[in-house]
Amino acid sequence: EQEVMGKVYGVLGKRRAKVLDEGLRDGTSTFYIHSYLPLADSFSIAQDLREAASGHVSFHCAFSHWELSEDDPFQEASLTAEEIEELGDQPLPP
Repeated sequence: EQEVMGKVYGVLGKRRAKVLDEGLRDGTSTFYIHSYLPLADSFSIAQDLREAASGHVSFHCAFSHWELSEDDPFQEASLTAEEIEELGDQPLPP
């Protein structure tokens, strides 16, 4: 069970999730995690969670709020031709 939770937290961490609350549901052995997740990182997360937890996960997602991002949404557009050439197929630096 600890191994599965570690994998779930790994998926959430890669997707910049902010964990707000966690614990056991009253009267059950079900563990829950309440977190905020950027919309851009939410696509296909249900599949990734199920794969990481070997299907032992249930996922519910609902829009909560808008929040300003610290990331530059136009980072790629602000790179020079030389910087783009240096990067090649590598992902953009943070």
